[in-house]
Amino acid sequence: MPGVHPTTYAVGFTTSSKVMVPPTVGYALTAPGQGLRGTVDVMVDRTHRHLGRIEAARRAFDTPDAWTTGPARQVPETPNGARP
Repeated sequence: MPGVHPTTYAVGFTTSSKVMVPPTVGYALTAPGQGLRGTVDVMVDRTHRHLGRIEAARRAFDTPDAWTTGPARQVPETPNGARP
């Protein structure tokens, strides 16, 4: 198609740009990318369920003494005691 320059990436998405003002770029998942949607959805759901614990682990890791004391590197439990 004249004026459209598609590019396909191995990671599962394509881009196309059109000669327009302002410039426009569109993105779409390829078939292999669509095949990963279920896996990505599961990872996103799990992240949302455990976000408090993930953030607590980040804070513990980022404390100045995280590399010198053991307890600072331990991940605290969530208020309901949930573990992954």
